[in-house]
Amino acid sequence: MRYLTLKINPSTELTIDNSIWGKETVKLNGMMVSEKVSVWGSIHKFKVAEDAGNVNYEVHIKMTLNKGITYFVARNGETLLDDNVPATKNEKIKRNIKSVAFVFWVILLITMIVKGGNVAIPVALLPVFWLSSSKLGMVRNIDLITSKSI
Repeated sequence: MRYLTLKINPSTELTIDNSIWGKETVKLNGMMVSEKVSVWGSIHKFKVAEDAGNVNYEVHIKMTLNKGITYFVARNGETLLDDNVPATKNEKIKRNIKSVAFVFWVILLITMIVKGGNVAIPVALLPVFWLSSSKLGMVRNIDLITSKSI
């Protein structure tokens, strides 16, 4: 599944794919430049020839419990994308609300199981929690040329 498309300049596009088995694939202009298997993320370093000569890339993919999947992308030491910035007050409040809602969901599920009730409602609510996160389960497309999501 495609997780990130990063348009670096008019002739360079970096994409990150990840399989259900944890195989991370980094492609530059459609050509695979790095591939690793991980559970919580990994660091991909590679060198490619571009118009101006050899370019060094460093791509960090990290799975965190509070922010979901985060990325750090650097080209010749210059940071292009960094999701590992501290959370804003708004993000912390949203995360706390989601945490409390998830705890209530777990309590509801356990109560239904213990009392022999129908677990269909708690199970049906699980995708709501999963998809409500801005980074979990969401594909990101960023154009650095225009600084917009594409």
